[in-house]
Amino acid sequence: MNKGFDDANKRIDETNKRIDALYDLMGRNYEALNNRINALNDALSRRIEETNKRIDTLYDLLGKIYEALIKGTTTQRQ
Repeated sequence: MNKGFDDANKRIDETNKRIDALYDLMGRNYEALNNRINALNDALSRRIEETNKRIDTLYDLLGKIYEALIKGTTTQRQ
């Protein structure tokens, strides 16, 4: 009877070790995926920031062009 319990305990211990190994692997994969997502988010944020700066520059330029056109039409009327 003791032999049966020992065998069952051994199988349970082996199963627990496999479960622990799978949890460790899943944790590492989750961490790696999380790091990749964070890196992608950082890169995307930088690109959005660069794009926003370019848009701001274009708006400034359009404002200057508009002002020049207004001054030009005002000067022509006088």
